[in-house]
Amino acid sequence: MGFGFAIFLKTNIFQSTFSYNISGECGARNIYLNDDLNKNLTSPRFPNIYPDDFLCEWVVNAMDEQLIYLHVIDFELEAGYDFLTLGNGKDSTNSSTRLFSFTGNPKAVSFTSSMASIWMNFASDRSGGRRGFYIQLSQTDMGDYGKYTLRLF
Repeated sequence: MGFGFAIFLKTNIFQSTFSYNISGECGARNIYLNDDLNKNLTSPRFPNIYPDDFLCEWVVNAMDEQLIYLHVIDFELEAGYDFLTLGNGKDSTNSSTRLFSFTGNPKAVSFTSSMASIWMNFASDRSGGRRGFYIQLSQTDMGDYGKYTLRLF
């Protein structure tokens, strides 16, 4: 049995009436790409099942004159219920900056930002956790990419 996935472009994700748990399991909120090394970002407890009723928020920052390259190594969320949402800049509360949301199990995704900062939110509902995600982050020269691109393989 295969896993499905969905990508929602510039849409509002499901908002529930219960409160999410934000904790240290998310790691540092601000991620700085200030060297030539890749940084890894994982969902809480990866590769084990992530917690229910959970929210993680990150802001990824490249150096001046740099863009952010994101490559998904492993990704499995509860399709249609748990989401990883990405947007331009540092303000995830501004819905106009939202680019897309991932859910389910895309096989491979890579993304190059159009700005030196992106925000990322991971939200799980009250049940049905999965393995989560493992993402590599790096920075690239602005000359390499003009606009953000999304590639699904």
